Amino acid sequence: MLYVTCTIRPSKIHGTGLFAATNILKNQVLYSWHPSIDSRKPLDMASDDDKHHGYVNPLLPNTLSICGDNAKWWNFPLTEEAPNSIEGDISEFNERIMVAAHDILCGTELTIDPSTDLDYSRKLGI
Repeated sequence: MLYVTCTIRPSKIHGTGLFAATNILKNQVLYSWHPSIDSRKPLDMASDDDKHHGYVNPLLPNTLSICGDNAKWWNFPLTEEAPNSIEGDISEFNERIMVAAHDILCGTELTIDPSTDLDYSRKLGI
């Protein structure tokens, strides 16, 4: 569940991206998995589309967490860049809360560290 207002538009990183619609402050909560919006399923029962829009939480390695809102458009940063969102505390649902690594200006694409998704190697073609 996204906790910040974002827009979806073409990304220079990959296909479609998630962009801040307002300025975001360092350590502001960006996302946390929540059952009212997001879902989970056993990884071995996930479709390719589920895998594309979901992620494999390192805390739940046999489960695919599927974003039910625009968080599904979050991209990994380019190889030479650091992500602008980082992991925070663990939520009540055994997922890491994502927070802003630094102040993020309106219009900036939100990026997430590949290590937050055990499926990132397949997604990046590694």
